[in-house]
Amino acid sequence: MAIEYIGFPPGKHYLTLPARNRDVATGGLALYDATFLHQRFAMAVGRRLLRFGIEWPFRLRYQPPVPDWWDRWIEDVAEPAVGAVAATAFRLPGLPDYAPRITALLFDGNGQILAFAKHLVRDEPSDLSITAQELLTARPAGSFHIPALLAHGRFEDMAYQMHAPLPSGGHRQPEPEPTGIERVIDELQSRLAALPRAAGTPEHYVPVHRDFLAINLRRGADGHLWLIDWDNVGWGPPLTDELAFWMGGVARRFGRTGIRQAEHVLRLLRRRGSDGEIREAIEWRLRHQPREALSGEQRIRDGVWSLLK
Repeated sequence: MAIEYIGFPPGKHYLTLPARNRDVATGGLALYDATFLHQRFAMAVGRRLLRFGIEWPFRLRYQPPVPDWWDRWIEDVAEPAVGAVAATAFRLPGLPDYAPRITALLFDGNGQILAFAKHLVRDEPSDLSITAQELLTARPAGSFHIPALLAHGRFEDMAYQMHAPLPSGGHRQPEPEPTGIERVIDELQSRLAALPRAAGTPEHYVPVHRDFLAINLRRGADGHLWLIDWDNVGWGPPLTDELAFWMGGVARRFGRTGIRQAEHVLRLLRRRGSDGEIREAIEWRLRHQPREALSGEQRIRDGVWSLLK
């Protein structure tokens, strides 16, 4: 019998949860940090309705694209590492703007999160990703934490990583305070200095997270800053992570973006580098990610580029 799902926020379904499981639904929603005002309103209404067992406004009319081997992966890989998995909530299921992936939260029978799992269509898990996490585990950073890597490998046609959950109690994006963000980036580059460097990598390139977005930097209920999503770590121009963070953070914070927001981002980037270094970071991002996830990010990137001319 197919499992029924509910989706949040309505119409977008960034998070799909098993229906008729109030503990799992409320536990999953506690982790969802909506960006825009209408999403926050929808999530607040959703949480309140779920507390009273009202699910019908959020029922999905389709099944999340779960592969037929998912139950075997749970049994063979996940449960030996974290114990019995009672339910799964899927995040970003089948969005066309993202590479084929499965991201999921694994729950026990009481609605407590056991692990976060991500499966990507790759031949193997990124060696640099695994090495970076091992380096940060062996020599933890002072300005940020990373979730423990519980398992990684390949199953069927996808590479996977499974991480311990963030501390219970929910988490949120940190305040975009420049000095604090710069401290995190400096320490990341320092801690990952031993990351293997491929032949031909420009000498001035530094270790970069490559997905250093505000949504991947979380302030946990324990008060610590957590940096997640290490799939794309590698080498890049020195301002790569600053550009990604401020471009995405400003776009998400202000919603509508224009030349004033681009000027603000440019001022922040000039705290750390020259106009030539900013151009290099933008050109590098254009090669590796020509289309931004949010249209606002793309407008800010294009606005900064025009201001540099």
